[in-house]
Amino acid sequence: MRRKRLKKRERIFRIFFKPVGGTEIFGVGNDRDGTNSAVTCELCGTTHPETCLSDDCYGLFHLLGLQGVLRCCGAAVDRIFREWGEEFTEKTLGEFIENPLADEYYSLRHGLKMAVEAWYRAAKEKLDQSARLMEILP
Repeated sequence: MRRKRLKKRERIFRIFFKPVGGTEIFGVGNDRDGTNSAVTCELCGTTHPETCLSDDCYGLFHLLGLQGVLRCCGAAVDRIFREWGEEFTEKTLGEFIENPLADEYYSLRHGLKMAVEAWYRAAKEKLDQSARLMEILP
């Protein structure tokens, strides 16, 4: 009996049997770190060799408690983002409204500021175009 229990604990959970592809959307993983050290993608089991410091580092992320490598299985994050991005955004904004000054929302506040400024510039340009058209009309 003891052997069976030990074998079960040693089993490693993998989501994929091989790499599913690199990300096309994200440049930085959700843990905001990268590494030049050898690293194993826990999503598919692929081991990536150590790289030179002058080379691009491996972008890392976490998904379902497993560490992934962006250039190996980042396409999974792209797919989740495309399918769930709007729902995640709405949920995050709802939580942000509850406590907008919380430290955890620093990046969100910065992103919102940039988004509102871009929105304002685009709206102002459309308004200016409309005003020019109104001057031309009799």
